[in-house]
Amino acid sequence: MNYFLYPLGLLYGSILKVRRYFYQQKWLKSYSFPVSTIGVGNLRVGGTGKTPHIEFLIREFANNYTLLATLSRGYGRSSKGYLLASALTQSQRTARNLGDEPLQFFTKFPFIEVAVCEDRKAGIENILRDRPQVDMILLDDVFQHLSVQPDCQILLTEYADPYYADFPLPAGRLREFASAATAADIIIVTKTPKTITQEQREEIIHAIKPNVNQQVFFSTYIYEKPKPCNPLAEQVNLLPDTPIILLTGIAKSQALKREVETHFHNVKHYPFPDHYTFPVKKIQAIIDENKDLLENGAVLLTTEKDTMRLITNEIKKVVSLHPLFSLPIRVEILFNEKQSLIKNINSYVTKN
Repeated sequence: MNYFLYPLGLLYGSILKVRRYFYQQKWLKSYSFPVSTIGVGNLRVGGTGKTPHIEFLIREFANNYTLLATLSRGYGRSSKGYLLASALTQSQRTARNLGDEPLQFFTKFPFIEVAVCEDRKAGIENILRDRPQVDMILLDDVFQHLSVQPDCQILLTEYADPYYADFPLPAGRLREFASAATAADIIIVTKTPKTITQEQREEIIHAIKPNVNQQVFFSTYIYEKPKPCNPLAEQVNLLPDTPIILLTGIAKSQALKREVETHFHNVKHYPFPDHYTFPVKKIQAIIDENKDLLENGAVLLTTEKDTMRLITNEIKKVVSLHPLFSLPIRVEILFNEKQSLIKNINSYVTKN
């Protein structure tokens, strides 16, 4: 924490605490909806794993509902307002129009509806107008959108950077005081080491201090086999000595780099900020810098989210000349508590 900025963090946090109090007292109106809704959000800025956890929920709940939809802001997009991915033409479905994460949802799960809208209330209303058969909506990054009241509010906190050890912006990295966590129904500690012990688990739960109505779960990432993203990659047999040019535009990419280095001996990493819009010239410069490596069997490797920005628009022409792979990840719930988590969520979202 930056103690010099502590007064500003105190002021910022206090303003948002008053705002939340106004909603709690119903002096400001919060809306619920006639369909099942699950909110996934965080208190800390960036890097808690919302996208993989949304995908986990899609896999777990899509088959239980007539039609599931996701609603996101669409961070990093150049468009404004409400957009429904299935209503766009193929050429319009780009990261520039939808944002990288919503485009990822649409690409991986074509059997759901994917929408973006800065105003979550308006977004839900538009989804239900355009697709009245939708009966479950997953609300991405909604914890601070107090005008919407999800049936189940899931708060994510990263194992290595828990919200309870942080402070509001700009002194720390929190969007509001840690005490706002009491508004969550379920808290998931993300990116937990698979080696965590029961004793360490209890220590974290003790630090979180959940109230009597809250449940705390722990999740980790499972990295899957790199997936070919273009025809050239489909012809490549990846081996431990295959040179890897790793491109990342995500928060906290070092963990991913370490994972890649456990499988490949020669990894060159080019990290960029979260949701980075890769300029054609920048990617071309990286390719030119590694010309000899690429001519001798190197491949490009990136995250699924970054792939959405690398295979659309003008940059696709540059990247398509070289083998491109993405590294899929899945969420796994630790301590054999997956079914307990699903049951807990269902207790909130099941409509009579």
